[in-house]
Formats: sequence, C-alpha cells, structure tokens
Amino acid sequence: MRWLPFLGLMMGLSGGAQAFTLFETEPNDCFCEATPGGTAQTSFLSGVLAEADIDSYRFDFAQSVPYLSIRPDSPNIVGNSSYGFFDIELWQSVTTRQGEFFDLLQVCDDCWFSASAIEAYDLPAGTYYIVVVDENSLITPAAAVNNTPELPPPSRGLGAYTVALSTTVPEPASLALLGSALLGLALRRRLA
Repeated sequence: MRWLPFLGLMMGLSGGAQAFTLFETEPNDCFCEATPGGTAQTSFLSGVLAEADIDSYRFDFAQSVPYLSIRPDSPNIVGNSSYGFFDIELWQSVTTRQGEFFDLLQVCDDCWFSASAIEAYDLPAGTYYIVVVDENSLITPAAAVNNTPELPPPSRGLGAYTVALSTTVPEPASLALLGSALLGLALRRRLA
C-alpha cells in the first residue's frame, strides 16, 4: 500500500484540465465583433463557416502563455483535401500611443489537415484573436476560366467545424501517462 500516494500523484499529473468549448456567436466577422470569452483554459472553438465567411474569436490572456497549439479537429475536415482553402490565423492586439493595431503572428494556410497546425511559443499576456476563414471564395473567375487543375471546386462554405487548442506542451502529459503505465505493470508483476 506504500505505492498509493505515488499512484495518486501520477494520476493527478496525467489528468489535465477541464475542457472548455467556446461557441461562435454571430456576428463575428471582424475583430470588433469577435466572439469573446477565450482564455488559456479554452480547449475547443466550435462554429459554422458559411461561404466567404470569417469567424473571429477573442482571447484575453491574463498571464504569458508559454505554448499555444491550434489545429483543425472536425472529422469532416481533418484529412479531407477538398477543404484545401480553409485557413486559421493567430493575431495579436497591440496598443501604442498612436492607437490599436493588429499584428498577424501566424497563418495555417490550407489548414485542412491536423498536422498543419499553428504552434506559438512565449506569447506575452494580452489580447489575441483566432480567425477561421473560408478562403475558397478568393478563387477568381479568371483562374476558373484557365481550368487550372489544382483548383478545388468552388466553395459553398465549410459548414460546422471544431478547432482544438492546447496551452500545454504534450511531452509532460505523455511522460506521466507512460510512468503510470510502467507503474501498473510493475505492480501487476509484483502482486502476481
């Protein structure tokens, strides 16, 4: 029974924080109308992206964020190349004496595959915006006339989507999970 406190510690390390989903509230097509409520504890963004739509979400970080991962998570998006013009952008609000402006930090261009994620490091406390954009609407009529083979069919909007967020570097949780599995194997062997 000496192993129970250690097992409790390992379970606590691998448990993680509660998942919080920020649901889109229309209108949110610009930073001035962005869906508020994003924090470092937000795990998912959920919304509906219509044709030529832009969905903006506002995040207020009270403390610096050492790591932020943003990736598509919907089953109908991930791995489906027909959504090749779906973009995710990370913006930072910067206030100077001249006023407020917005700095584009990263873009996940053609972000339809989970491996093509945004990873940002050492974000200072402040206001940030995550923007989901339907870029298919930017295909010009001239490009369509030229019959360019790389062009996907014209966009009709992405539909419902989910974007996963993480502010914890995955390695410590993986190590805790591995440690608890090794501990379980050792205990099983010892008790057998």
